[in-house]
Amino acid sequence: MRKLLIGLAVLVVVLVAAVLVVPGFVDWNGYKPEIQAAAREATGRELRLDGDIGLSVLPSPSLSVENVAFANIDGGSAADMVTLQALRVHVALVPLLTGKVHVTSVTLVKPTIVLERLADGRANWELAGVGQGASGAGGSGGGDAGGGAPAVALDSAIIQDGTLVYRDAAGGAEQRIEALNATVSASGLQGPFEVDGSLSYHGLPLALQASVGQLGGSRPSAVKLVVSAAEKALTATVSGSVDTAGPAFSGDARIEAPDLGKAVERLGSAFGGAPDGVAGAGQKFALAAAVKGSPTGVELSELAVDLGESRLQGEVSVALSDVPTIDAKLTGNRLDLDALLPKTAAPAPAAPAAGGAAPGKSETVAVAIPKGIGGSVDVAVDAVQYKGATIRRVRLAGDLVDGAANLRLATAQLPGGTEVTVTGTALSDGNEPQFVGRVEAVSDNLRATLDWAGIDTAGVEADRLRKASIRAAVDATPRKVEVTDWTMELDATKAKGGLTLVLRDRPAFGLSLEVDRINVDAYLPAGAAAQPAGGGGTARPAQGTAPAAGNPLSVLNAVDANVNIKVGEATALGVPVRDARIDALLQNGTLTLRDVGVADLGGAKASVSGVLRDAAGKPSVDMKFDVTVVNVDRFAKLLSTESPIPAKQLGQVSLKGTAAGDMQDVNVDVKLAAAGGSFGVKGTAKPLASPPGLDLALAVSHPDANKLAAVLAPGSLDGVGPLGPLDGKGTVRTRDDGRYANSFNISIAGGAIALVGNAAPFAERPDVDMAIEVAHADAVKLIRTFAPDYRPAGRNLGGMKLRTRFKGPVDEMQLFDTELGLGGIKATGGGSIDSRGAKPKVTLDLAANTVALDPWLPPSAPKPAGAVPAAPVPAGQAAPAREWSRERIDVSALSAFDADLKASIESIVYGSYVVDNAQLAATVKDGVLDLSRLAGGMFGGTFDMTGQLADRPTPTAALVVKVRDADVRKAAESAANTDMVSGILTYDTDLKTQGGSEFELVSALSGNGSFSVRDGVVKGFDLKAFSDQLKALDRAPDFVQLAQKSLSGGETRFTSLTGTYTVSKGVLRSNDIKLQADAAAGTATAVVDLPPQQMDVRTMFRLSEHPNSPPVGVRLVGPLDNPRRIFQIEEMQAYILQRMVERGVLRNFDKDGKVQNLLNGIQGGGQAPAAAPASPTPDQGAAPAPAPAPAPAPVKPEDAVKDLLKGLLKN
Repeated sequence: MRKLLIGLAVLVVVLVAAVLVVPGFVDWNGYKPEIQAAAREATGRELRLDGDIGLSVLPSPSLSVENVAFANIDGGSAADMVTLQALRVHVALVPLLTGKVHVTSVTLVKPTIVLERLADGRANWELAGVGQGASGAGGSGGGDAGGGAPAVALDSAIIQDGTLVYRDAAGGAEQRIEALNATVSASGLQGPFEVDGSLSYHGLPLALQASVGQLGGSRPSAVKLVVSAAEKALTATVSGSVDTAGPAFSGDARIEAPDLGKAVERLGSAFGGAPDGVAGAGQKFALAAAVKGSPTGVELSELAVDLGESRLQGEVSVALSDVPTIDAKLTGNRLDLDALLPKTAAPAPAAPAAGGAAPGKSETVAVAIPKGIGGSVDVAVDAVQYKGATIRRVRLAGDLVDGAANLRLATAQLPGGTEVTVTGTALSDGNEPQFVGRVEAVSDNLRATLDWAGIDTAGVEADRLRKASIRAAVDATPRKVEVTDWTMELDATKAKGGLTLVLRDRPAFGLSLEVDRINVDAYLPAGAAAQPAGGGGTARPAQGTAPAAGNPLSVLNAVDANVNIKVGEATALGVPVRDARIDALLQNGTLTLRDVGVADLGGAKASVSGVLRDAAGKPSVDMKFDVTVVNVDRFAKLLSTESPIPAKQLGQVSLKGTAAGDMQDVNVDVKLAAAGGSFGVKGTAKPLASPPGLDLALAVSHPDANKLAAVLAPGSLDGVGPLGPLDGKGTVRTRDDGRYANSFNISIAGGAIALVGNAAPFAERPDVDMAIEVAHADAVKLIRTFAPDYRPAGRNLGGMKLRTRFKGPVDEMQLFDTELGLGGIKATGGGSIDSRGAKPKVTLDLAANTVALDPWLPPSAPKPAGAVPAAPVPAGQAAPAREWSRERIDVSALSAFDADLKASIESIVYGSYVVDNAQLAATVKDGVLDLSRLAGGMFGGTFDMTGQLADRPTPTAALVVKVRDADVRKAAESAANTDMVSGILTYDTDLKTQGGSEFELVSALSGNGSFSVRDGVVKGFDLKAFSDQLKALDRAPDFVQLAQKSLSGGETRFTSLTGTYTVSKGVLRSNDIKLQADAAAGTATAVVDLPPQQMDVRTMFRLSEHPNSPPVGVRLVGPLDNPRRIFQIEEMQAYILQRMVERGVLRNFDKDGKVQNLLNGIQGGGQAPAAAPASPTPDQGAAPAPAPAPAPAPVKPEDAVKDLLKGLLKN
């Protein structure tokens, strides 16, 4: 027995050991095909077991499977729906022996589950065969022995690093949960349950804890769920009880954030990026409500929303009937948006259009308002704090009924007493939404509302922006917006109209607007009304053929418009406008101006009508315009400028014309009438060509050129004689090479001006090739037109012609074939005009034939040859000399240009003055005229002059003159028609000065000079003979006869006349004037004070053959043009008388009257006058005969000697 028992025990042990140990030695991988086949039969998909399958009993039963994959549905985004790195299941052994399953743990390692709905509506979680025969599983799971399934208990389920992906191919959405780690524990399949886990959603870390009590009992089960985000930046808690019998839920819900701004920032980073500034920074947030739920509905009562210091209260109810409804109502006393909104918010950058879509391209917005749901919302807040002010009585009320969202009322009272109200209905047919409603705003103080909105109104007049209202009906869809029944009042302005805006590839709008009156200036900032309406330069047209994209009119093809605007009265930029109108249609690139005009626009009235067709393709026009400016001054103010011409002189200005034809070839006819004249343009133009093509005829006319000049340039022709009518005609035509050929002919004042040539104004470097000619048949008549008193000495002097050709770039033109003809005077040459620098530079090189000046001078002009000397003015009765002018001399023209001038003249004839081969060379640079040479031959010698004149704050001047070997006799004959002096002249002077007037220039004159006359002769007296007579005073008759002969005729030779002088501060001084003559020598000093025009010249002569004789002299004192003569002859008079007494000459003095005759000859008396003719008879009516001249008084010897010496000095 004992052995039997031992054997049985050993057998039991072996059998138990076999049951517990043998499974560990079985290769379970061999059962993979059976397992995969069973899965395929049950689900219709493949199950792959790529890893090992392990099963063990000791120390506790466990199952492990590695690398499991479950195939996805056909057409899915991934090959596998489920992948699992490892599955581990542990079961308690002892309960298993009693028929109970107690799972101690289930572990899923790195599971990845992809749930997706395909575009055709299939879902990958719907498995084939699921549900078939499910009832065969039988059993309630209660664990009784009635053949049912064994009882199952689960201690925990663990998920390690799981991933859950949901994709919706139809909607293009994808949601991902990553880093899922969770531990789920349960006492059984009926609970209770506890969950503790974490996950990452779009990078946002979430933690959750949940607990559910025992289910399936008669008592409600307690439930609690806590979800926190971003390290408890936001926490949501739901707690309560679930009655499974109902089922029903009753409990509380709460969402809170200690810092709403931080919570928004963290949530925002997970959903599209956090903004620069977030709302609610530093503010607490909490939402709490009592929740009741059942299959028929959900109620949130005692709802409270705390936002910082603000609170909203209300309730939300959801009815889960056939048509679910949601009704929400919130009220609050105060909502502080300033505390909740970001302190600083930078404007978000505009997102670029996807795919580079063209601006204005509209896309269909698919928005569907659900029809299977209803509800209502009513939010009311007594005061909303925003931007430092209070918005009162804010309310938003609406409902959703049968797919229509009705906005029953949206209203608010903005700061400044502006009441805004919006009502309407939003509809949707599933394609695009539509809103139909009304908008109304009424303000008692619009200025205050605008100031609150941040709009600067400081520059607007204080009595403006007060009362305002606007009312309109709105019908809007994403494609079309219509505003009808629109009325507006703004202060004293009333307006009405409507607007239709169509959003499509080519947007379109229609606008109808009527304004009774408006003062635009009153609403502009201070000073804005004085600003010009516009500016900018003229753009240079591009060269070459412009592509269609460069067509400036192509913008008209980008939009369609129908506009009708009327303004009764307006004031803009200080200019009143009356009855302005724009009635125009723009459709498919065709612009039709039905009626565009104004009855009064700053003194002008205008109207334009016509059509512009095919703006983007081949534009064509048919336009008519008529502009009349009645008041030029008022119209100039509109242009923010001043009229350069007084309105009274300009008169009424009208501009009328037409333009018709293809824009590649437009026919134009334009006429401008102003100031009594007219200007017309007629022909064809190609404005879109590059360069613009022209073929135009021009015409200008005025009946009185003087009146026209008085209008355009007042005072410019003062004193000018009548010019007669002005008529001009010309043409401008574009050549095949793109240059503009032109021809202009103007007739005026009996002459003609012609301009012929071509130009390229739009070239990269514009250039011209022009010839201009000014001609008149009668030069004297032409000159007399500008100088009516001109009467030249010559007769039939001929005509005048000026002709030149300028060619080259406009900034570097060359002058060719320049000709100037004035009667017999001819000049030719060439030059250039270079304007590339800071100032233009003119270069001229001219050559002329003989220039005879006498025929062109008035006959009364003094002639240097053959002129009879004027009668001397008695001392003390001379006409006063002209004083130096103190008016400023303007030499600023020298700074306006630079120049290089050269001229050569065969001869210049002026009376008896003849200058041969005159040469001129001068430059102007930086405001300085530099006369480098003015030279020629004159009086048998040469002269050479240089000089300088500078434009400075105080002008400066310099002059250097050199005369060599000039014949004094020729000069005297030319200057005084006398040959009484001869000799060879050498002269030098070097002068400098500065000053702004004649007086200042003369007063500052300084320099020096010298003169020398050699080998000369003076006719009219013979000093050698007179000296000889003093040797024979003992023969009285011989002395008198010989003295008469020597002082009334003959000649005196001199070897030299020399002198030097200096000039300082306008005063000339010379102390070394010397004369060396036969039998005599002389010296002189001179002081000439030029500013007051005074002189003091002293001369002394000595008879070299009479060393004991005293000198004689003459002093000239006083004005330059009439000095007083003082004779210094007393010593010589006494000397001669003494010699005559010593020689006994006085004993026989003047016995025969020879002395008297001598004195008469010296003093210019000539012979005694002849007897007067007999008196005319009374019937002749002649004047009575003069009384006979008294007989001459007897001559005293001392008087005779005195007069003899005076006569000598005068000669």
